[in-house]
Amino acid sequence: MTKIIKYSIFSSRLGDIFVAATEKGICKLHFPASDIKLEDIEAYYDCKLKKDDKAFSNVKKQLLAYLDGDLKEFDVDIDFVRGTDFQKKVWNKLLEIPYGEIHTYQWMAEEVHSPLAFRAVGGANHNNPIPIIVPCHRVIGKSGAMVGYGGPSIEGQAMKRSLLEMEGALEPL
Repeated sequence: MTKIIKYSIFSSRLGDIFVAATEKGICKLHFPASDIKLEDIEAYYDCKLKKDDKAFSNVKKQLLAYLDGDLKEFDVDIDFVRGTDFQKKVWNKLLEIPYGEIHTYQWMAEEVHSPLAFRAVGGANHNNPIPIIVPCHRVIGKSGAMVGYGGPSIEGQAMKRSLLEMEGALEPL
């Protein structure tokens, strides 16, 4: 029997957000949702997607409150369905970075007991399946550069800076 993963798409100030969850918790969050192909998600997770907006009312409420600056900590279950042990270790460490704090990739590497693996930490952040909730945006380059959010794109760097400014971790430009 094929496993079912529920999903929803809703509007936010970031554009439409795609969110999906197993019975254990959220496994995927992506924006803009227009970049998502449902058949690709089904193939990647070896599942059948089922739209269920009601199942995500609490997640939607929390994400919108966060984006409005009214929520500092998410209260949702997470399910890292796919990923290496190292990636999962990095993603779990990201969950420990409090709202409004920033750290470097080097710090993250040291925290996961792989002090020379800062590039691998960057790769794990890049592959984070649940951005914002698993706050990879709170990790920056050693020089203070906005690197690694959505790849090298100017849009990704601007989004990372915008989230960090909203959290009060950076002064607005």
